[in-house]
Amino acid sequence: MNYKHTQRADWLLGILFLFVLGNFYIIIEIAANLWFASLPIFVATLIMYVFSALTIRLDDKQISAKFRIPLVCKTVLLKNIESVKKVRNKWYYGFGIRIIPNGVLYNVSGLDGVEITIKGKDKKITFGTDEPDFLLRILKQKINQK
Repeated sequence: MNYKHTQRADWLLGILFLFVLGNFYIIIEIAANLWFASLPIFVATLIMYVFSALTIRLDDKQISAKFRIPLVCKTVLLKNIESVKKVRNKWYYGFGIRIIPNGVLYNVSGLDGVEITIKGKDKKITFGTDEPDFLLRILKQKINQK
């Protein structure tokens, strides 16, 4: 059984909507001749959009986590996985791609995740998900098949 699940950060999309409205307000009302004044808001909006959804895919060879654009992704081959476990992340670890005390976190919303230990590596990779138990069960089945 393969697995694919996309978790959206609806709260981030709400903030994104406000940023877009703010950008239009700046361009139309305040800085019609100074369009570049809205450039920081445009960049922030783009970053929020990219990190507003995370898709986790699992097949017979690998697990991957991809944000809205393919350039922002992480893939781990199943044959390189030493162990996996369910974790509860601290709220202050944040969202997006974060360096955390034991490795790297890929997350868009919530605190639950699946932590992956790579063979021969000290650092771990954690994929945030709103389906940690289901993902962990399927991931363990795939690893045990190898």
